[in-house]
Amino acid sequence: MRLSTKVLAALVAVIFVGLATAGILIGRTAGNAYRVYLRGYEEQQLFQLAAEAGEIYAATDSWPAVQDWLDENDLNPTAARGNGAMQGRGRGRMGQPDIGPVFLVDAQTGEPLLETGVGFLPDGPLATAPIFVDGQVVALLAIEPTVVATGTAEQALLNNVTRAILLSAIVAGLVALLVGWLLVSSILRPLRQLGTGVAQVADGDLQVRVDVHGNDEIAQLTRNFNRMAENLQEQEGLRQRLVSDIAHELRTPLTVIEGNLQAIIDGVYPLSVDELRGVATETQHMARLVSDLHELAQAEAG
Repeated sequence: MRLSTKVLAALVAVIFVGLATAGILIGRTAGNAYRVYLRGYEEQQLFQLAAEAGEIYAATDSWPAVQDWLDENDLNPTAARGNGAMQGRGRGRMGQPDIGPVFLVDAQTGEPLLETGVGFLPDGPLATAPIFVDGQVVALLAIEPTVVATGTAEQALLNNVTRAILLSAIVAGLVALLVGWLLVSSILRPLRQLGTGVAQVADGDLQVRVDVHGNDEIAQLTRNFNRMAENLQEQEGLRQRLVSDIAHELRTPLTVIEGNLQAIIDGVYPLSVDELRGVATETQHMARLVSDLHELAQAEAG
């Protein structure tokens, strides 16, 4: 597998994990925020109802009148229906969903004040709001905290939030992938150029040099490669000059030896000690050159 494929696969994995984690966290946060909003609205509505119930009780001094007002405003599911839109005082001006059932309970004992309306209390905890009359708490208005609403409007809101999160994650992932690919390409481009230069050196082209861009680790690696190629080219030049010099130095005594021996064979030079001494001198000269080469080879071998 190519390095670019590996880097791209790792980039895609990191982006996917990051966006998935962010999407889950954002989704849960949005859901929690929606629940907090419902709880706040429920509490606000309950306190408003308690204030208006206190006004009704102060005017009528009758809890049944308060209960009738609650029933007339369609606050209790078990109460009589049929009033149509909410009228008069109360939640009709709120323009929000029902929060019921609503209970009138004693402020001290927590027992129901009336047997009409909702005639039982749930086992779970209740959300309460005090009913004040002349600055004194005369009763409590209580409801059972509702579970998060799953009506049409609420579900549409959650669906819209979910779609927005998914769309944002997709767009962010594509942008991150594009930016990451451009970054990976900028990193891999000098590596490809360096790889091409290494292949050319391996093929014997010691004159190749790779352009250096920037001052990062890849640029430093490229500089080291260029320095290596330069040293190899210099060493190759020295080797070629050494071979040329050795060939020249060996050719001279060999030429003299060959010429003298051929002259002796042809009778041009007499076969004498002086002639053989000259041939021996050139032979010794050539032997010294061969000995020097042997010592040089041993020195390079350490």
